[in-house]
Amino acid sequence: MEREALLSVLPECSGAVLFVCTGNTCRSPLAQVLYQKIHPEWAVFSRGLMVGQSQPASECALEAAHKHGCDLSGHLSRQVTLQDVLKASRVYGVTEAHVLMLRQQFPEQAGKISPLSHQDIHDPFGGDIECYCQVASTLQKALEAL
Repeated sequence: MEREALLSVLPECSGAVLFVCTGNTCRSPLAQVLYQKIHPEWAVFSRGLMVGQSQPASECALEAAHKHGCDLSGHLSRQVTLQDVLKASRVYGVTEAHVLMLRQQFPEQAGKISPLSHQDIHDPFGGDIECYCQVASTLQKALEAL
């Protein structure tokens, strides 16, 4: 379906929050489950800007989530789409670069796209469990401040 047709057909959802990172295997899924724990009344989902083949959350992300009382075992990465952005009432990029890319890709929805934090949340991909736990703690603090 063409972009203009989608914009006219799909209603925006009030109460859905979308978190976006690069590959949707580390930061944005962690943000999703951590935010869902804080705000169980909200519909929360996550996507990536550069998702190739769908992948589960990384092993360290699974463990970091578990240490924060969350479960990522059913997660599969997904590419962000216009439908996703339209469905969300708020869209958070985990870095300023993600925010800029989202605003370029979805200019009609730029007003609902914001950075998750005033500081970029670095990518733990390839790091050890301590790195992932540190990112999860940073995400937790940023999410509590929203």
